[in-house]
Amino acid sequence: MNDPLNVKLPDKSQMPVDELQWRQLWSATWASLREPGYLTWEPTLRRHEDGRSLVYVTLTQPGGSTSSVGEIVAPGGSLTEPLLRSVSRSGLEGLPANWIESMNKASGEA
Repeated sequence: MNDPLNVKLPDKSQMPVDELQWRQLWSATWASLREPGYLTWEPTLRRHEDGRSLVYVTLTQPGGSTSSVGEIVAPGGSLTEPLLRSVSRSGLEGLPANWIESMNKASGEA
């Protein structure tokens, strides 16, 4: 069984994510070979039944440990800046150009 997802918000609080209430709309994966193995980043967009969005990035270390950082976005709010901030907070330098476009398309913004 997978560990429950907890996302570290900008105020440093941990938000548990109920995957039944926060429906996943989009995700992508980026990997980089570092000693002693691969680091993997997975940005994800989820939408709550009340219209809020959760944009976060999960970093998986070579040993399998994970950490997630992200932001909650009010209904109708822009998702681009929260994604960019979450990518930066996760340690990923830059992101593939199509991530923003594909996330916005999945959210209905494009």
